[in-house]
Parts: sequence; C-alpha cells; structure tokens
Amino acid sequence: MDWAVLHFDPAVTKEQRASYNPRTPYMTLVAGTRVGHYEVLAPIGAGGMGEVYRARDTRLDRDVAIKMLPALFAADPERIARFEREARVLASLNHPNIAAIYGLEPATAAGATSLALVLELVDGTPLDARIGPGGLPVADVLRFAAQIADALAAAHAAGVIHRDLKPANIIVTRAGAVKVLDFGLAKISAVDTFAATMTAHGPAPHTAEGAVMGTVAYMSPEQAAGRAVDARSDIFSFGSVLFEMVTGARAFEGDTSMSTLAAIIHQPARPVSHVNAAVPRELERLISRCHRKDPAKRVQSMGDLRVALEELRDDLESGRLSGPVPAAAVAPRSGWRRSAAFAAAALGVLAAGAAGGYALKPPSSAAAPALSIRHFTADVGVTDDPAVTSNGSLIAYASDRFDGTNRDIWVQPASGGDPVRVTTDAADDGEPAFSPDGGRIAFRSERDGGGIYIVPALGGSERLLVRDGRHPAFSPDGKWIVYVTGGRGTIASLFVMPAAGGAPRRLFADSAIGGRPVWAPDSARVMVVASKDGLTDAFIVAIDDKAPAAPRATGVFGVLPEAMTPVLEAWTGERLLCSSEAGSGGIWSVNVRDGRAGGAVPVYQSASPIGRVAIDAAGRMYFADVSTRTSLWSIPEGMRAAGAAPVAITVTAAADDMPSLSADGRSLAFRSTRRMDASVWVRDMGTRRETAVPSPAQIIGAALSPDGRTVAYTSSSAGPDTTELTIVGASGGVPRTVCQKCAGQIWTWTSDGRALLVAAQRPNVLSLVDVATGRVERLIEGHDNEIWLARNSPDGQWLSFIRWPVADRARIYVAPFKRGAPIADASWIPVTSGETVDEEQAWAPDGRTIYFVSERDGFRCIYAAPFDPSAGRVGAVQPILHAHGTRRRLLPTAAAPGRLDAGGGRLVFPMQETQSNIHAITIEKAPR
Repeated sequence: MDWAVLHFDPAVTKEQRASYNPRTPYMTLVAGTRVGHYEVLAPIGAGGMGEVYRARDTRLDRDVAIKMLPALFAADPERIARFEREARVLASLNHPNIAAIYGLEPATAAGATSLALVLELVDGTPLDARIGPGGLPVADVLRFAAQIADALAAAHAAGVIHRDLKPANIIVTRAGAVKVLDFGLAKISAVDTFAATMTAHGPAPHTAEGAVMGTVAYMSPEQAAGRAVDARSDIFSFGSVLFEMVTGARAFEGDTSMSTLAAIIHQPARPVSHVNAAVPRELERLISRCHRKDPAKRVQSMGDLRVALEELRDDLESGRLSGPVPAAAVAPRSGWRRSAAFAAAALGVLAAGAAGGYALKPPSSAAAPALSIRHFTADVGVTDDPAVTSNGSLIAYASDRFDGTNRDIWVQPASGGDPVRVTTDAADDGEPAFSPDGGRIAFRSERDGGGIYIVPALGGSERLLVRDGRHPAFSPDGKWIVYVTGGRGTIASLFVMPAAGGAPRRLFADSAIGGRPVWAPDSARVMVVASKDGLTDAFIVAIDDKAPAAPRATGVFGVLPEAMTPVLEAWTGERLLCSSEAGSGGIWSVNVRDGRAGGAVPVYQSASPIGRVAIDAAGRMYFADVSTRTSLWSIPEGMRAAGAAPVAITVTAAADDMPSLSADGRSLAFRSTRRMDASVWVRDMGTRRETAVPSPAQIIGAALSPDGRTVAYTSSSAGPDTTELTIVGASGGVPRTVCQKCAGQIWTWTSDGRALLVAAQRPNVLSLVDVATGRVERLIEGHDNEIWLARNSPDGQWLSFIRWPVADRARIYVAPFKRGAPIADASWIPVTSGETVDEEQAWAPDGRTIYFVSERDGFRCIYAAPFDPSAGRVGAVQPILHAHGTRRRLLPTAAAPGRLDAGGGRLVFPMQETQSNIHAITIEKAPR
C-alpha cells in the first residue's frame, strides 16, 4: 500500500501518519484467537479492506467470516462512530441475495487493537471462477443476473451503493443461488481511502472531488474520474459484469490500470457481438444501455433491469428470444462515440480535388451525422492493410484466407461481389497502395529478401520496383512513390522514386523514420513520424528535385490525448487522419495548417487496436480491427523435436509471457495480465493448477529458481525510478526485498540457485546479484550496445548472452563463467554469425544444446546449436520449429521479453495469435 494514497484523506492526523507502517496495514490473527464470542479457525484470504478469517460463533454454533480493519482507523472515535452507523444500515439489508453482516467486534492481538467485521460465511464458488473463456450459457447468465439485480435494487432502495461490484464479489452457491459480498463496504466513509488502495490493481488515482474507489476494470466513468456517484454507477458496473458473463472477456481492458481508467472514461465498450456472436440481440442491447457514459442515458434503476432480465428469461424458456446479432449488422450507434462537430472537424465529406487530392466539404446540416459501421470481410484469420481507390470503387487488402500460411493481395468491389486474389507467391504480401487511376497496386512482399513490387490491380505480371522497401505510397499526381526502409524496430530511412521506375533518392537523411509516410494533396510534400535531434514528432518534408526544404515538425504528438504516438493514415487538404499506437484503438482527425497541427477530434474509438486506415474521396473509411492474444506453448525438447506441432499450455484472454521452468520441468512461472496489471503466476505442469504469487502489479520480469521453490521478480511498485528485486515462495509466503535499484530486468537464476543474473538499471551492464546478501557483482560492462538475456549452463560453468550491435542484428555468445570474476571480451565464443536477429536463447538440461530464436529466414523461428562443454566448441545450427504462419507467431522481444525456456523434456515459449478483419465506416445523412 502506498502511503501517498492516504495523504489524500484530510482526516488522517500527522501522528497517525508517523506511526503508520505500510508493510503491516492489518492486525494478524492466529488460530484460536478470540474475537468477542467468535473463535478464529483459519485464514481465508485478503478481502477488499482487510484480512479475512473463518471463525466459529460459539453462541449460535455456526461458522462465520471475520474481516479485520486497519488499526489506523480503529484509533479514531469519530471514524468508529461513522463506521458503526453505516454498518447498521448495511445490517438492515435483509435480502436472500446479499451476504449478511452480523456485527462489529473489537479485536486485540500482540498489543494492537482494531475492529472486526463479522459476516455471513457463504459456501459456494466466486462468479469469476465459474466464467469460462467463452462466458456462461445464456440461461445461467439470466438466472444469476436477475438475482444480482434484485439484490442491488434492494440496497439502492435503502440508500446503499455497492461501488465495487465485480464477479469476485459474487458467490454462486451449490444450489444455484447468488450472494453478493462486500456490499456497501466501499461506501463506508471511514475507510474510503483505504478501500481505494486495496484492490488487486494497486493504488488508484484521486481527484479533488473525492477518492477513486473500487476495482478498476468494473468502475463507472464517473467513479473512475473521482466524481460523485449514485446508484447509476452500480448499473454501469453491473453492465461490465454482464458483459464478462456472456463473453468471458472484460468490457474494458488496458495494459495498465491507468490505461483501463482512460478507456472507461473516454472509449465505448466493444459490442458484445464482436466477442461472442451467439448472444441474443436483446441482451446485447440491455448491456449497451448499462454502458452509456452519461448516467442520465443509462437504465435508471436496478428494479427496471431486474424486470427486463426476468422477461428475457421467460422469452428464452418459451423460445421467443431472438437469435444473435447477424455478423454483418451495423453496430449499435449508442456504443460508439460521435462528435457534434464530426462532419466538419473529423471526417467531413471529402471531395476529389483537381490534382487528385481531397478537399474538406462542410456538412449540409448543423446536426451531427450518424456513424454506420459494418463488416467488409468476415475471415477467421488475418485480413488487414486495406487500401481504396480514390473513387471508392475497389478495395485492396492483404489476407491469409487461402491457406492460412501467408498473406496475399486481394481486390474486392466496394459495393460487394467476390474478391479476386491478385498475388499467389508463397511469401507474405501486404501493405497495398493503389495508383491514383486505380490501375496498379504497389505492395510490400517478403519474397527474395523483401521489397516493393507492382502489379495490375486485377492481377497480372508482378515486377520488383526496389529492394528493402516497405509502406509504399503513390503521390496524388501519380509521378512518385515514397517509401521507407529498415528492419526490426525503428525504420531507418525515407526514400522517394519515380513511379515508372528509376533511381531512389533519400530524403530527410539525418533522421530515424518511425512509421509510414503520407502525401500532401499537392504531391509536393510528405509527412512522416521521425526522430531528429532528440525530438520525435511528425515532420513535413518537401519533395524537391534540387534539394529538399528543411523539414518542419507539425506537433501532432502534443495534440493527441495522453501524448499518443500517431500512425499517419491520410492527409486530406488541411486535415490529417491518424490512428493511435495505444493499447486500444482510435482514429483522429487533426487540423494541419502552415506546418502546425491543432484541433484533434476523435473520429472513431474502439476497445481493440486499429490497423491501417484507408479513406476514399467520398469520406468512406476502411480499417482493420485487430485482436491479439499471447499464450504459452510447448514442443518436445531435443534435436528430434524438429517439425513437432506446438501445443498450447495456457489459453486465456490475458497476455501470458516470460515462461521460466524449474530444472525438472515440473513447475512453470510466468508473467500474466489476467489480473489486469502484470503479475506472477506459477503452474504445476502435472496437475495444471495455476496460482498467483504474492507480487505487486508493476512486474518487470520474473524467474523461477532451479528447484522450483522460489520466484524472483523485479517490479517498479515503489515508483518509476525505483526498481526492487524481490523473492517469494512459489507457493506463497511473505515477499523479501533482496535489493533496490540493483536490477532493471531479471534474466534467470544461476544453476546453484544462489544468485540471479540481471540487467542493471544502468544500460549495457550485466550483473550478478547474490540472493542472500543482495551484493551486486558486475560481469560485463563498458559496451556501446546492450547485453541481453544472460543464461547460466546447467553445470554452472558457462554463461550465454546476447549482444545487439545494431537494431536489426543480434548475436549469441557463450563464455566461461566463475563467480567473482568479470567476463573478459576475449573469452567470448560466438554461437551465431550475427548477420540477423538471433536471441531468446536457453540451455538444454544436459548442457549440450543451446536453443534460440532467430529471424534468419524472415520469420521468428526456433533453432538449436550443439555445444561441447569440454572443448567450448559450437556445432552447426539446425532448425527446430518454423513459425511462418500469419495467425500464430513467436512473440517479438520488442513487444515484451518473450523468453524461451527448456526443462522436463519440453521447450516453452510465448506465441501471439492474431485475428483481424476489415470494417467499413460510412456517414449517414444527418436528421433534419
């Protein structure tokens, strides 16, 4: 718990702050302790406000639950009086679906005094444990939801707001009855600030208007913003619970708690049918009405919700409930953001200019037009990179629909009709761009090392334009093609060449290009995101045969909310269309005039990432809605594993990465976002049971000890500039801080389990940290490039590691290893040639093979190099697993340290599964 959060509560005295110990916020009880006439039996776990214990009511001969409150609040008589008043109100809620509150009792242990809340002990399963990956059957959803709504309606009638409604606070008994727990505890004013800090996601932000309370993923927009809430806040949270019940996924998700809060406040929940197409449309509409941002436009009472759910249940049982939403149906308009100035300031209605450019046309009515969204493709794999002719008649895109192994270029009439497959090469083709007359398509292909090719729009002979190019774009007058070059990570250079063929010319040479360029309507300028002289921004570069004019920054970065990194999509007159690289998707329209940007307006926002966006002269947009999932997979370990099909180990809607196996392969630790922020989990590979390890939310890296008993992790929970290295038992226990500011990323344990190999917070330093003493020993330093992912051989005699000389080159080395001695450069033995990216290495349990991930064939695949430890000699590299498909690929280290590990006869690694389709957006006529 962060003391800074308590600072926001003016009722906390200076003396209380001075005596407060954030490491021990609760009083700990042991079995046999008496709290009034209740005898403590055993701990149950941590609840939203304190430790929870099972106890025996010795008077009435029944088991109860006891929740301890912080001793800090028990020292304030005014707080106790307010708490008791609220507890009496909650105790008056006599409802079969609300867990009862039996009373308050003083508790004393080890000289400390606090309060104990005595609650009904409910025997059942938490709702979050019953919800599977695909959600619950509709019949169960309606049965449980009606009971939850009835409980909330009764509480609201008594003036009590829950404020922390979530599946974990709802128990389903063996008889199928629902019990809502922790009811109203967040409303207790004496513990508002404390409750805000004790969710599973770490400290929540506050505002001057009040504390932000509850669990992040289920908050209402007004709750997330710290504004005053009423019963309609519970209705929004109830909609999020319903969404998860029918889909198995959360309505709002982000990479961090803050990004989730931003999504709740600013972005619509994705339509239920986009996650589970089998949900009845009436139920989807009801959830959408709960999720309206404006409380005045939501369902106004839980009583009305209960009646609506009971009617849906009756219709389901009688067979009158309608089927699911059709795949091509227009998404509910209430679920998407619209701006009053949408037509004029966002998309507008674009008309073709005289030189093939676009001009912005104001709307004919002051009323805002409606946004209509429909599926353009409905594939099960990867369909993305849309491009459209200026007259809007043809759509080109990349799709792997033919056999699922690689993408080809397809062209399809915008008005409907069958798609035409334009390219048929076995290599991956993508990034199509139409010529202004619509007769040709330039595209990026991975064939023969990669480059830009050109082909007739409806198929024909393909020819190479330039090697190593990507993101081609025709100038509006058709004379030029601009493109970028470079490999992994940052794209290096910007080039322009004649569209008819000829020598390329480099532009903006003293910069590092970071995205695709877009043309101005006059064909005389391009805009590109780049880094120059320490400034990263969107720059305008003049196209001049003699010498390009000095580029000017447009300031797009400072215009978009939360400094989102923009992906440039189209430049139409004085308007720039761009999307966001944030975890959730968004399309923005930005005013660009005289080399400056301003007036960003949201055009479309989605909970899913947005792929490339294409726009035609009439203002119709096409974009790829991308869905990704990262899970852990395995193949048999050994040279004979070559060609084996990978098998999924973890399959959830969360992101699982950084696998770390014990030496015998019986235990697996990994990082997961299944609790929103990254946390550490341990899996028993025999029973498949997974448990969360006590850890903060800001996990940077984690590793399991060779004996499988201890987990080490680095975290930034103490602040962005403070990284702690911590160890904790794999089965639980009290975490112990080994050292602070001694490690940035954690790589692995030494084979004897006594020390950890880490990347120091200072760049380019590989260090060893003794677990017992916290002593730091530097092994490799002084290089002008990063030393990455060090591993100790099973016999402890060798160290493998990666060196990155440049962005698109990484080389694996081994060197003799001995505690107490730095590793000299002269002792390095190369394992790979360094001509491509070779990384993510792991030792075989016998120490005679080094497995690694390489991009040597254009894809991230797994290879093996034999190693003779007696001679320090490396053998010929052999392929183990080729992962060339577009739908499932090995996770790149640039996204997150993927990690490859070996043990127990298997290799374990994260793979990212991707699915995407093209959606079309049109503007309906505004009502008069």
